[in-house]
Amino acid sequence: TDIVYSPMIMADSFIASQRARNIEFTTNTHDTPLVVQFAAHTDVEFGDAAELMKRGGHTGGIDLNCGCPQKWAVQDGIGSALLRKPET
Repeated sequence: TDIVYSPMIMADSFIASQRARNIEFTTNTHDTPLVVQFAAHTDVEFGDAAELMKRGGHTGGIDLNCGCPQKWAVQDGIGSALLRKPET
């Protein structure tokens, strides 16, 4: 079975704005099973974004992006930067 992953979605903007949710997350009936990938600064931010996604019933899984090596993401403390402080 194939698995579909969403692009990395910024959890903070996803939580804060319905407009951001509409722009950042799009899917179709063929995207199944779908794993939604969030970038988050904190566990609370990640949990809140995951809960919003769960309530919408659009996902077969939630992923915390811990691998994005892009410079802007590392500087912002997300993606692979999370591996520097796994306890947080």
